[in-house]
Amino acid sequence: MSRTEALSFCRICRGSCGIVVTLDEMRHLVDIRADCEDPQTLGFACFKGLRAVEAHYSANRVLRPQKEMPDGSFADIGLEQALDEIAAHLAAIRDENGPEAIAGYKGGGGFFTSSAVTLMIEWLQGLGSPKSYSSATIDQSAKMVTAGRIGLWPPGKPVVSDCDVMMLLGTNPLVSQNPPFDVRNPVKRMKEA
Repeated sequence: MSRTEALSFCRICRGSCGIVVTLDEMRHLVDIRADCEDPQTLGFACFKGLRAVEAHYSANRVLRPQKEMPDGSFADIGLEQALDEIAAHLAAIRDENGPEAIAGYKGGGGFFTSSAVTLMIEWLQGLGSPKSYSSATIDQSAKMVTAGRIGLWPPGKPVVSDCDVMMLLGTNPLVSQNPPFDVRNPVKRMKEA
């Protein structure tokens, strides 16, 4: 069985970590590893990115529309039927409670796909709803409140190598790539500094 490797990058978060993917002869994913030659991520990729092969081929991955049955099980249904039933439910909600009863939520990954950036907002506008939410509006509102109360650091994010001391509060660069500095391989950059 022949395998090939290709350079790519992880699309899960804004770190865009350099990765090397291994493909079988059918060009199916076999393995993912961090790209040690990537000049930005310096051989780092997080657990989520490195486990993407398992997630992609998981037996629990939903690959087609499903409908919950009265007994709690799920049955496969056709795409047209699924869309028609969803549209009917949304129309009933809008008719009974008004368009503001329908909202949309876009997670972090939705900001990295050009079509997704405006799609939800335009869809909601078509329904007449202004209720658009994201990770920056619901679960991260404390960032805006805190900035309003104690102020911002106008010069921007510090360069790790320029710091004499760094105290991290409310972040763990081993598991979350959103520290107050460069998100690409922060642990290695801190050790080098």
